[in-house]
Amino acid sequence: MSNLATKDAGASVTSSTCTDERHPAATVIDGDAKTFWYTTGLFPQEVVIAFNKEVIPANVHIVSRHVRRFTVFKCDKSEPKSWDEVWNSGEVDRNLDALQHTQKQLSIKSPVRFLKLRLDAGWEEFVAVYEVQVEGKVIGGGGGGSSAGSD
Repeated sequence: MSNLATKDAGASVTSSTCTDERHPAATVIDGDAKTFWYTTGLFPQEVVIAFNKEVIPANVHIVSRHVRRFTVFKCDKSEPKSWDEVWNSGEVDRNLDALQHTQKQLSIKSPVRFLKLRLDAGWEEFVAVYEVQVEGKVIGGGGGGSSAGSD
């Protein structure tokens, strides 16, 4: 399965709760392992990924640093207004010297348009997310989500 959460696949970051022009939220889907979204130090922090077609996510892989807990939500509406939790990470292993790789097989049965990553707590005041990978099936239907507020 290919990564559905990339610019090349038509995904976009439509919003985030914090921004740093040197480390914008859009870097979580840019495919560059050297770029990252850096939070501003308060929790929770969120980033919303829109798919340009309906998808059924099967696996999510988060690459991060200093993240303690996070939650992933889905939205099947045409606008990202209502969310259902699909994964609560629990406590992520603290690893001061290396990136954290956290992944989960999902049991989502119906198509979604958006995924939201909410960073609930960090091991440090500031945390970084390097990549959000979403493997799954494209169902169809173009014209994904809104691009308002895109980084």
